[in-house]
Amino acid sequence: MEDSADTPPPPEPGASRGLRVEAEFIESLPVAHWEGDIVLVESLKAAEKAVAQLAKERVLGFDTETRPVFGRPSYIFKVRDRGGRADKVIAAESKASRELGHLMRGKSIEESYLWVNGKASFPGHYVRAGDSIEIEPPKNLPAILQLAGEHCVYIFRLHGPMRQPLLHCGGLAPVFPLLCNPRQAKVGVAVRDDVKNLQARAPFDSRGFIDIADFTKKAGIENTGLRALAAHYLNRQMKKSKKVQTSHWDEELQDNQIQYAANDAWYSRELFLELEKRGIAPRFE
Repeated sequence: MEDSADTPPPPEPGASRGLRVEAEFIESLPVAHWEGDIVLVESLKAAEKAVAQLAKERVLGFDTETRPVFGRPSYIFKVRDRGGRADKVIAAESKASRELGHLMRGKSIEESYLWVNGKASFPGHYVRAGDSIEIEPPKNLPAILQLAGEHCVYIFRLHGPMRQPLLHCGGLAPVFPLLCNPRQAKVGVAVRDDVKNLQARAPFDSRGFIDIADFTKKAGIENTGLRALAAHYLNRQMKKSKKVQTSHWDEELQDNQIQYAANDAWYSRELFLELEKRGIAPRFE
C-alpha cells in the first residue's frame, strides 16, 4: 500500500479546519518498528498454518504491497457507446495513443477529437463521435498481503517469478476464510483500494474491513496517512522509505522489504486498538 497523502483537500468555504499533524512533530518522536516474529508465507502448507493461527485473532492489521509500473505506461481505454451499451477495452501501446489518452481523459470524442475527424483509431478498433471514454493507466496487482496478529506478522507472497501466482486463485484462496470473515476486523488505511486490487486477483466477498481514517477524520484529524496518524495517537515515528515502497515486490524479498511490510500491518493494528481504547472507534466484536 502507498501511504495515503497527508495533504488534505482544501476545506469548503465556512468549514472549520481540523488538527493537522505536521512533519516536524512526527520527526521529533522516537522511531519504533515491529520487533516480533515475521513469517514469510510462500507455500500452501505454510499458508494453511498461518491462517489457522490468524483465525484466533479478533483484530488483524492489514496491508498490501504492489510492484510499481515502470517506464512509459500504456493507457487502457474503456469505451462505451452513446447508448450506454457494453464497454470495449482497448490497450493503447503507441506513444501517440498515450498522448491521445491524456487529452481524452473524462471527455467524449465530440468534446476533444474533432481534430481527428470525430474518430480515433486503434489496432482493430474505432471510437466514434458520441462514445464516452474512460482512461486508466495500467496497474500491477498486489504482490504481497500482510496480516498482523498480536504476536506475529505474516507476509503472504501472492506470486513469484514471472508473476505467476504461488497459490491457486490468484494466491488468495488459502486466506479467503480470513478475508471473508465478518466477525474478524481487518484494519488499515486506504483499505478500500487494497481490497479492490486484491479482488482483481481473485473475487471474494470482503467482510470486516475497516479503514482507520474513517474514524480519525470524524475525530478532527486532517491527515489520513498511517505515518501521521501513528505519530498523533501512538507518539511513535514510523519510518517510510520511498525507495523500499517502490521496490520490486514481486521478486525475492529482501530484509528491508520484509521489515517495511511488517511495520505497515503492525502499526495499523496498534493504531486501531488505540482508537478503540480511546472510544474513537467502537470496539469490534
